[in-house]
Amino acid sequence: MTVNSGFALHQPTNPPVDILDTNSPSQGTPSSLATTPAHSVATSFTTTRRVFPDLENESLEGFHFLRTPREYKSPHWKHFRLLDPAFHPPKDPSSQYALCLFCKKSIKIGKGVSGLGSHLRSHEKNEEHRKEMESTLRNQKRQFETSLNATPKLTPAQRDAQILEATACWVVEENLPFNAVEKESFRQLCSILYPKAPALTANQIRAEIKSLGTTCKQAIVKELSGRHFALTTDHWTSKNNETYGALTAHYIVDGELKRCVLHFEVHHGTTTGEALFANLVSIFEGYNFDMSYILAVTTDTTGNMNTFGRRLAQHGVNHLYCMAHNLQLTVKYAFDDKNIPDSENAMKSARSQVDFFNSSTQALEKLINMQKTTRQGARALKPIQDVRTRWWSTHKMVDRLLLLTPSIDALVASGQVKVSALTPTQKKVLNEIKDLLSPFASAQKKLEGDKYPTVSMVPYLVWKIRKHLKARAEPIDEGQITSSTRQLSQIMYRDFVENRYGDGSTVFHDEYVLGNLQRYISLNKIVLVASFLDPRFKSLHPFVPAADKQKIISYVLSLMASIVEKSADERMNTNSQQEESIDDERMNVNSQQEESESSNLLPDHNDDIDESDDMFADLVEEQREPQAFVNDAGIICEAELQRYRSTPQIPFAEDALKWWSNNSLKFPILSVLAFRYLSIPATSAASERLWSLANQIITKNRTQLEGNIVRDLIFLKENGHILGKHAEEIEG
Repeated sequence: MTVNSGFALHQPTNPPVDILDTNSPSQGTPSSLATTPAHSVATSFTTTRRVFPDLENESLEGFHFLRTPREYKSPHWKHFRLLDPAFHPPKDPSSQYALCLFCKKSIKIGKGVSGLGSHLRSHEKNEEHRKEMESTLRNQKRQFETSLNATPKLTPAQRDAQILEATACWVVEENLPFNAVEKESFRQLCSILYPKAPALTANQIRAEIKSLGTTCKQAIVKELSGRHFALTTDHWTSKNNETYGALTAHYIVDGELKRCVLHFEVHHGTTTGEALFANLVSIFEGYNFDMSYILAVTTDTTGNMNTFGRRLAQHGVNHLYCMAHNLQLTVKYAFDDKNIPDSENAMKSARSQVDFFNSSTQALEKLINMQKTTRQGARALKPIQDVRTRWWSTHKMVDRLLLLTPSIDALVASGQVKVSALTPTQKKVLNEIKDLLSPFASAQKKLEGDKYPTVSMVPYLVWKIRKHLKARAEPIDEGQITSSTRQLSQIMYRDFVENRYGDGSTVFHDEYVLGNLQRYISLNKIVLVASFLDPRFKSLHPFVPAADKQKIISYVLSLMASIVEKSADERMNTNSQQEESIDDERMNVNSQQEESESSNLLPDHNDDIDESDDMFADLVEEQREPQAFVNDAGIICEAELQRYRSTPQIPFAEDALKWWSNNSLKFPILSVLAFRYLSIPATSAASERLWSLANQIITKNRTQLEGNIVRDLIFLKENGHILGKHAEEIEG
């Protein structure tokens, strides 16, 4: 009989009484031995002696025992035997050892039997744990059976609806053609899994996807209603030559960055700034959203976006350039050899080598094989071609080519390939260009993320890149950098300062500073606010001039005050409504009291305080004075801001949103601002990622997909988690 896990014992003639069995007529429920007082140990073990079988006369093969002395009267000896040291040499020759009859473990005997008692209690603890686990499993089984009985059986129509919805979701997730459900192999599979499964058609899948898309839009409304969020937008031309417009929303919930797709549809008409703004207004009207909840809209840097940005500003919405696009406009100067004089056409030669190996499978195979010798132990790599509009692709091409240069040189020297090797000058210039573009590539990679705050990094990265370009553009000792790379650095630095972000002497501006072609050449002030609200950058040092720091802090104070004032107004409106309700209740109570007997002169403690009593008049009036509240709020805001400024700045590797989640109670007003402004994306990468997803949907074999179907497919793939979150509430 198995009494407890790990202890296989012989079954006694009289089964032991379960100490946890409260229905046993022979004994009650004893206390745990671990908490039994020392003076009642013997009694406890006498009470529970039948938990374990009686092995008094059991012979244990392989063990040799001494006779237990008569003076050993403790009940513990019922479960132990003295080991004969002649056959079982003790670890400590000066001590005796006893064998536990349950687990066959030898236990050292001290002056008393405390060691034996502790060992027995461990067995009883295991027994109690086993009983507890059995009880838990019984309860879980009972609850499961109850839930099964409580769940109504589905009708055939309900079952068919479930199958249709699940199949539609599968088609969406796997980018399958709708007629996949009409294939004989699919229907055969369904009939095996569920013989009564309906034979679905492509039209049913299409209709179900459309229905789910509509429900998904309703879920987005519930997700974003009353919440501040930022947007990104962009346009893309598909394989079937249709222009699609995308709009993504970004927000923070419970300390985590979230995003969803608000819009992905065929754009009809022109893409002027006016047309794009009208389209945005139309989208928001369709959702019944208030544009005042938009924190900022991040777009690319094309000319039409300037007009779009001005229209946004007229409605109080901030417009930001995608920083990755802006940096790419500066990086493009490294694309052309005319900006790198005396470099022996280094960039042209680099691209020529890349083209050669990428266009010849035989040459590429030789390059891969050569790397087994020149790059032993490393994974074989292929050359990468840069694209003028693809972020950090030029740096990636040069970096990869320089890594493969020893292998390419070996192939050229051995005559295995017919391509020109890079000259020493070209190699030196390419190495310098790689170093010149490195900060750009690092910044663009980092800013593409959507799981962590990015806009707060922008001021520091702008300062870092400007400093990097300036150091290489200024005259330095001959030999440190070639004149070719210095001239390229000067061109890029001039573009960065005059057309992108200014010289950095002043970074805080109430309004955008405009440069050539009405382009922004300054940071939006909310970007600087985001940096201040990021505990990794809160000191604003060294990337913000001292004169601008106080301007940023003053602006943050004004934002804090606006939050408090709005909260006060909402609280007053709520109190006013509550007071009207309370007054109505009091009138009813007074009417009832007039009709009741007046003998009870002591008021009930639950009665409302009569606000007409002069004792409370000043207090109530004081609470209703909004000016006094605002003054107090100003002091509170300043105190909270000072506390925040005095806290240590956290390392960059730490999680800024987690920090705010842990400190939101300490900084209740600033945390509201932080969870708003840190959600703003620094780039429009979120919209551009949709193009990759759309390319997987609109393949060369599916170019006839209707625009509204593509929209619903994108919606469901990107917003499925939101649909699942709100589906039950929407369906009632």
